[in-house]
Amino acid sequence: MNIYGYGSRGEAVKKIQRRLGLSPDGIFGRNTKNAVIRFQKSNKLKPDGMVGPNTWNLMFKTNTVIRNNKVTVHRKKVVSNTTNKSIIDVANHVISTYKQNGVKYSQRNRQFGLSAKYADCSSTIHTILKESGYDDKLSSTNSRAMRSEISSKGGKFRNNNPLPGDIMMWGGHVTLVTKVENGLVYFAHMGGSGPRIGRVRLNNGELKSENTWGSGGFIGFWTIS
Repeated sequence: MNIYGYGSRGEAVKKIQRRLGLSPDGIFGRNTKNAVIRFQKSNKLKPDGMVGPNTWNLMFKTNTVIRNNKVTVHRKKVVSNTTNKSIIDVANHVISTYKQNGVKYSQRNRQFGLSAKYADCSSTIHTILKESGYDDKLSSTNSRAMRSEISSKGGKFRNNNPLPGDIMMWGGHVTLVTKVENGLVYFAHMGGSGPRIGRVRLNNGELKSENTWGSGGFIGFWTIS
């Protein structure tokens, strides 16, 4: 296979950038090289900043996810009538199910699980985490408690480098990132307009408070680990 390094261009470079959570401009520059080096160091590969066969095969190995630059296997759990679902698949499945069932937004009457009739943002995220087997990593059931739990675990929020599967939080809202593509962050959310996959644009790789909505201001992204 080809070896990609500083100065390389094209669709393969875009694929590498997307996998590493970078904005995919198709140009293998300094930021891409540094991201590759971080990935290689985290996975005990030679940190030469070049994507050769070993780095490529690990980076795109099936049924894996990259978190904090390290490759890990997706955790799995049976969901409804589907099997082998990652947390991203679960998030999309929950939102789709809520749409089909006409789930209404309510904080007072919110329920948990795929059979819910009423839900809010935090009960939806809790359902996604539970159905995908991640509720042991974040067990709180409302956004402020989730924020406190993350802080108690030593979790750090950031406003850049969002990754699929990240918790994305405002002062009074919590969502889960489902995709990062072409400078856009897509997220699973339950709000006043109902269940949906929303999206927001990054600004030079960052998400700033003035580019977002929600009460309390943008707090950041947190990678479940």
